[in-house]
Amino acid sequence: MAEQTTKTNSKQEFEEIVRIMGRDMNGNKKIIDELRNIQGISYSFANAVVTALDFGRNKKIGFLKEEEIKKIEDIIKNPEKYNFPSWLYNRQKDYGSGKNIHLVEADREVAQKFDIRRMKKMKSYKGIRHAWGLPVRGQRTKTGFRKGKRVGVSHKKK
Repeated sequence: MAEQTTKTNSKQEFEEIVRIMGRDMNGNKKIIDELRNIQGISYSFANAVVTALDFGRNKKIGFLKEEEIKKIEDIIKNPEKYNFPSWLYNRQKDYGSGKNIHLVEADREVAQKFDIRRMKKMKSYKGIRHAWGLPVRGQRTKTGFRKGKRVGVSHKKK
């Protein structure tokens, strides 16, 4: 009889949908897998979050309590407070502040757009490649990145 009541209590604690950092997450999946669905969080960063909070690697996100969810959000917003190494951050030596910061979701996208706009304005090599719609990181252009009139084979007229 006691086993039956503990099963019903665990069902009441389980939530199908958990909201972290403005994202709805499936409660049946592992914490580490669902954290990676947040833009700006890599596998390494998600693993560091789970390790810092000492959760099991196989714990489902639906069993988290409200305090644990707030703790996860705090770690994502302020990783320096929890002594995360700077190589885990996605913005090292930020252009504006010069600090190592970690951005997620919309903040990351806005910062990336401003970086590209700044490169275009100063007419750096990468900025010119962005402006022309060409590959920026050294990929070949003969076969890939073909669009518009360049696609297809042109023959000489007889």
